Amino acid sequence: MPTKVDGVLEQLGPFGPYQFWQQIYTGVPSFVAALHFLIIVFHFVDVRHRSVVYYATSTCTCFHNTGSM
Repeated sequence: MPTKVDGVLEQLGPFGPYQFWQQIYTGVPSFVAALHFLIIVFHFVDVRHRSVVYYATSTCTCFHNTGSM
């Protein structure tokens, strides 16, 4: 005999604090794992910019950063 989903949900009862904390506890490991893999975005960034340093002679000396070590 197939069970209807609505009947099962009625037996479980309303969404309460226990269900809320269960959702939080099961979501935290996934969130931490996602942060671990997304930090690569900041570690492997290839910075190519131009820094301008002005000296007392008011001439511009430009340093080009190619992003290589």
